[in-house]
Amino acid sequence: MYKGAYVALTGAILRSHEMDNVANNISNVNTAGYKRSSFASNMYSIMQDMNRPATAAYPDARAMAYYGDFKIDQAQGTIKTTGNTFDLAISGGGYFSVQDSNGTYYTRNGVFTMDRNGALMNESGQKVLDAANKPIIIPRDDPSAKINIARDGSIYSNGTLAGKIKVVNLSNPEHIGGTLYKGTEAGASKADVLQGAVEQSNVNGVREMIGMITASRNIESAIKMIKNFDDLSQRVVNELGKVR
Repeated sequence: MYKGAYVALTGAILRSHEMDNVANNISNVNTAGYKRSSFASNMYSIMQDMNRPATAAYPDARAMAYYGDFKIDQAQGTIKTTGNTFDLAISGGGYFSVQDSNGTYYTRNGVFTMDRNGALMNESGQKVLDAANKPIIIPRDDPSAKINIARDGSIYSNGTLAGKIKVVNLSNPEHIGGTLYKGTEAGASKADVLQGAVEQSNVNGVREMIGMITASRNIESAIKMIKNFDDLSQRVVNELGKVR
């Protein structure tokens, strides 16, 4: 009886994680370069003396749900033309590489700008890296210089090569917040870099709203089940108390 309540409890916990994930997707529906994430979980069977994985929510119970895993949907988002010189979109697989004092990160958000020193950076002030993992510095000798960025990421200032943007494939990307990811580099990407455009979020708002409604109903069902087990335990206690 109590183990059933534990199962219902872990179900409620897992569905709350699912709800948080959907809410995060919805909040980023208009965030450039954002990749939606999904959350999934599974159960393992009730077995006597089974080996209970450390990932179980409550390893001491005989039937528990695994904590679920988050998976990143890397499908291409719609590419929107902006006409802005330093707005860049990746058409195909791969990520831009950016860096700050805390380390190197990866992103599909190509809304970039140039600081007073000519360093190419994102909206958070992280520097965009080149193929040699060095910040890209565009000479500012001529403020009116025309900046062209080729599909291979090469940056030209008045026709002179000023650097080349790094676009890299990632294995096992991990979302760490906003549009930033961690992961293991898996070679240079052959995707095209498009100047004057940004990749929009690949979140489908209608799909996520349906997911939120489903998760909410599942949480309600799990809570109702917990209450039923609690009521049943109270009845057992009361009935046993009457036994002479």
